[in-house]
Amino acid sequence: MGEWACYGVGNRLMFGFTLQRDGSYLDGDQKKAGAYTYNSGAATIAFRGGPMDGQTGRKASATGFELSRTVSCELFR
Repeated sequence: MGEWACYGVGNRLMFGFTLQRDGSYLDGDQKKAGAYTYNSGAATIAFRGGPMDGQTGRKASATGFELSRTVSCELFR
């Protein structure tokens, strides 16, 4: 839960979002964007709807995950 920031090559900030306790997420403007599902066994987080629709984060933990080889996301606060 909380605000997340995603970075690309050179630690360049690309976008942010907020995970909600109800399984939804907010976009960077804090507007409801879509839903997410966390799978602790597979260490993945999958997004449906909104700007992250179809994306799956791998190596997911309480503090971060990877969207690709060049994009990683970390808990901001």
